[in-house]
Amino acid sequence: MGLLVKPPITGQHPGQFIHLKLTKSNETLLRRPFSIYNVNKTKTGKLILEIVYQVVGKGTHLMSGMKPGAEIDVMGPLGNGFRINKKAKYSIIVAGGIGSSGLHLLLKYLTALKGKNKIYTLIGARSKKELRVEDLVKLSSNGLQITTDDGSKGNKGFVTGLLEKLISRLQSPARQIQIYACGPEGMTHRVCEIAKQYKIPCQVSLEEWMGCGIGICRACVCKVRKGSSFRYAPVCSEGPVFEASQLY
Repeated sequence: MGLLVKPPITGQHPGQFIHLKLTKSNETLLRRPFSIYNVNKTKTGKLILEIVYQVVGKGTHLMSGMKPGAEIDVMGPLGNGFRINKKAKYSIIVAGGIGSSGLHLLLKYLTALKGKNKIYTLIGARSKKELRVEDLVKLSSNGLQITTDDGSKGNKGFVTGLLEKLISRLQSPARQIQIYACGPEGMTHRVCEIAKQYKIPCQVSLEEWMGCGIGICRACVCKVRKGSSFRYAPVCSEGPVFEASQLY
């Protein structure tokens, strides 16, 4: 789905999101957050933001019935996105399910480094039907590895298994590797554990239910480290991207 933004939005970074109000009525009272999949410009310089969504509830069901030209109230870009590690020799993208849509723009940024790093993309999903990988294949300099829970596409198993095998195969110092991840909590938790085990820098985009999108309602808080203790941080305003060392 493409959204022509008026007035133009500027300053977007991979990993940020937009918050959509779908109707002027109270039929869907709260906004819906969506990762920015892609950004393009029209000939007149206006931005088109692309999002990928799965129909799972009332809001996305309404979206699926919208016609081209329909107006939607867009707030954003919001949150803090991925910080590109330009010193990394190897960039590893780990995505789970619909989380792959939130990493497309990051892959474009990494590809723009023009050969300064090697990009590996690992994607997991429950089945072949839930994979949306065509664009990611084109952007991955070292190809794309796929795993599905039921084995209907690629390897059978979890994407975190592919991550461990790749790290072992690279046999490179941890400081030369950067991991970027987005997906369901179980997957991101395991990615953080692997990154900690191998002492590899890792950034994780969290998927949380959001209310206001700007850190006021605190409906999307997660536990993050603060020295030797923990505190609760709103994912929408301090994230959705966090350093793995802050989490779990």
